[in-house]
Amino acid sequence: MNPTSNPAELLEDSSKMQPQISGIVAGSERPASRQDSFSARLRRAFPTKHLLGALAGLAVLGHQTGWTIPKFSELTGNGQK
Repeated sequence: MNPTSNPAELLEDSSKMQPQISGIVAGSERPASRQDSFSARLRRAFPTKHLLGALAGLAVLGHQTGWTIPKFSELTGNGQK
């Protein structure tokens, strides 16, 4: 049997080959110790909040005007006339 055929030894050898970077969380490109500021989080959430606000406004407008979603058959032209 080959001395390196032990799976545990293979895993240990492969971990030695990869570079060790301290302060980096796996799957992240920024240091783990860095905390995001409130303003940075607010800037990232800005587009999402605008989209949700626009959808809520559209829902309110549709409710006030009595708009309903048409049946699929009416959209395709197969509805009753």
